[in-house]
Amino acid sequence: MLIIFKTIKAKTESTFFIAPTNPIMRFFSIQTHIVFYTLGAISLLAMGCTKGTDTPSVASPPGVSTDFRITSDVTWTNVVEDPEKPDYLVKGNIVIEDDVMLTIMPGVVIQFESGCDGITVANGALQAVGNAFAPIVFKGFRENSGSWLGLQINTNDARNELNYCKVFHAGSSCGNAAIAVRGNLGIYPSQLKISNTEVAQSAGYGIVIDKVSRFGAFTANSFHDCARAGARITNPQLGSLDATSNFFGNTLNYVEILGEGLVNFNVTLPHLSVPYLVETGDIRIKNGSLAIAPATEIRFKPNTALVVDELGIGSLIAIGTSAQPIVFKGTQNMPASWNGIAIFNSSTANVLRYCRVEGGGQIRANAWELLITMVLMEAIFGIAGIVAAPIYYAYIKSELRARDLV
Repeated sequence: MLIIFKTIKAKTESTFFIAPTNPIMRFFSIQTHIVFYTLGAISLLAMGCTKGTDTPSVASPPGVSTDFRITSDVTWTNVVEDPEKPDYLVKGNIVIEDDVMLTIMPGVVIQFESGCDGITVANGALQAVGNAFAPIVFKGFRENSGSWLGLQINTNDARNELNYCKVFHAGSSCGNAAIAVRGNLGIYPSQLKISNTEVAQSAGYGIVIDKVSRFGAFTANSFHDCARAGARITNPQLGSLDATSNFFGNTLNYVEILGEGLVNFNVTLPHLSVPYLVETGDIRIKNGSLAIAPATEIRFKPNTALVVDELGIGSLIAIGTSAQPIVFKGTQNMPASWNGIAIFNSSTANVLRYCRVEGGGQIRANAWELLITMVLMEAIFGIAGIVAAPIYYAYIKSELRARDLV
């Protein structure tokens, strides 16, 4: 996609203008037409005229693009041999629509000009498959953290794939991650296969995924030098990450878990290069089993917990070893800094072996709620009711939260 320069040569003077017979007038007339054709050529260049391209809004350097939508299958190829120079320079947000696919070939280097520039898969697929010798590179024109938006995957298309890619300098304030996998309207799921991919220097997270979406594959990736955590997941993705991926070397050295959704399948939480951290809500197991690998560490912020729901048939299987215990602990090094582990069903599969549970036992209690409970329990049961009130209160509130009633 190179800008084409075309020389226009007149066969005769009369082809382009009628020449005056007076020599002076003839001179000025010729100069006027030279200026005219020069301005015309400059105008064509300013409009970014290209020859034979399927992506008119993306140009090879030094051209730039504007916002545009991909509505037919398009393939971007490696048009510049030097791997240090970009093949495509994008200015604007590219939106893939109409169930079509943008295919990016090995060795392609794409630069994004400014903060809200990126690629959004709205209805279709993005397939970027490089190889170990010719990775695909997405990076900012200004090579600093947060200089462009990132890749937004919003479709449940099995063709969405990143393999042997490098995603650098993304996560601008227009988004919060270099790669975001989010369902449409938070209802319709999205999916992405990501393998052998390096994500670095994001101004937010390396990768985020919401509770309705999933990873079709997640293998041997690396997330480093990000301003937040390398990854943020929710309960349904527990077990999706792999032990061969690296999440160390970010400002926040943990994998963040949002306690949204439920564990409804049998999964294993692998031991990673960093701890897990439950940021909000609970890890809640309902109809699946959550097995936790030895040496895994899960940290909990205040008002978070690990819960096996009484309404399901799920189970918690946490089996460490004497040398590699499983650790559950609060982010604050103090007693009752998180809610703890609550097992509400009678499954015989529930097991804690070679585990260490530190700082649990917090009650999610507003003072007025606990006071009312104590007064009510005293009226019914006397002094014994006051003693039992905090325990009874914690149980009732946990049940209400499990049903999203509070």
